[in-house]
Amino acid sequence: MIARSSTRCGIDVETRRSRAAAFRRASSWCGTTIDSTEQWTQAEALWKAGCEVGEPRPGSIALPDQWRNGWQRSSDDTAWIYTCGDAEPWSVALLRAGTG
Repeated sequence: MIARSSTRCGIDVETRRSRAAAFRRASSWCGTTIDSTEQWTQAEALWKAGCEVGEPRPGSIALPDQWRNGWQRSSDDTAWIYTCGDAEPWSVALLRAGTG
């Protein structure tokens, strides 16, 4: 997947598979329970958009309150995130102007 943006963006595409350890780690980053591949793609896309080097700090990724297909704002209102829950879920996160 390729994206062109005038603001920082992050993209993540995943295949559905068991990843309990990864979900636990991402739950720490987000401060909420990650229990779906869609939430995982949101967390990864937001991490990439933020350009944070290394593993995210606990609580540093603000997911939307719950995932759904389409556009949503992050819970801290710093990013827009588009999620598609297809057979291979994907998310694109765009930092909002003046937030990054």
